[in-house]
Order: sequence, then structure tokens, then C-alpha cells
Amino acid sequence: MRHGLLARAIDVLLAIGGVALLALVVMIGSGQLSWVITTGNSMSPRVAAGDLIVVRPADRYRVGDVVAYDSPDLGRKVLHRIVAVEGGRFVTQGDHNDWVDSYQPTPAEVVGREQLHLPGVGRHLRSLLDPGVVAVIVGLATALALGMLGRVPVPEEGEAWVEHAV
Repeated sequence: MRHGLLARAIDVLLAIGGVALLALVVMIGSGQLSWVITTGNSMSPRVAAGDLIVVRPADRYRVGDVVAYDSPDLGRKVLHRIVAVEGGRFVTQGDHNDWVDSYQPTPAEVVGREQLHLPGVGRHLRSLLDPGVVAVIVGLATALALGMLGRVPVPEEGEAWVEHAV
């Protein structure tokens, strides 16, 4: 009895996780959300290298907000805190840094404000996004789907199937 209940609980959790992941992918694909995998220690101790930060565009950004922006100086997204506003541009700084960033993004250049912080998840996601790993996952998913489609159980003549209630 317990084993059946545990299996159902795991199925429910996997289904909820799958729906949440699908919703996250759709929101990222539609531009409602974006994500940053951190690489340095400029936001430590709260944010460490390999963390995943989900950001969302906002109508307005304020001093104190942690935001992501595309840095033309670095050629990548930067996740730092807004510490001031000067001439319609944001002055940003990493929490661990003693200096402000050389580039000051405009509100239109900000990708979004931090919405969700998932410690360590970015490290794993980066591994999963490796082209070789993606190819293996797609291949396995395809093989599994084709295998499932090719193996639809059919009762033998005269054979009856019985479902067991738990």
C-alpha cells in the first residue's frame, strides 16, 4: 500500500515539476522571463558562481533592485544592484565590489529584475546545455517515444485485462 502511495506522490510531483518547467520555458521563449547563470563572485555572499537567476522585465526599476543587463564592455549579461540613477542611466555595482560598473545601462537596456534565485542550478543547467548532452537527450527522448509508440500493448485473443485498485 505504501509503495503505491509513494509512487503516486512521485508521479504527482514529477507532473507538477514538468508543468512548472514547461511554463518557465514558455515564459522565457516569449520574452516574459530571462535567466542568468552567474560566473563570478561580484554578488557574493548572497549569489555564488553557478547560481541561476531568473529575471523579469519591469515597468520601473529602483535603487536597490538587482537587475540583469547586457554589458557591451564585457559582451555578456551582468547581474548587479542598482545603487544610483544619474542622467536617466543606472549606476550598478556588485554587492562584493568596491567599485561601480563602468557601463551604466538605460532602463531600456535592462533585461529584468531578479525574480527567482536558484543556488547551484545554473551549474547543472550549463552542463545540460552542452551540445553533446543536448544531442544525447534528444536522441534518448526520440528513441523512448518511438519505442513507446511501437509497443502499444494489445490483449491476446481470449485474454482479459484486470486493473487492480489500491
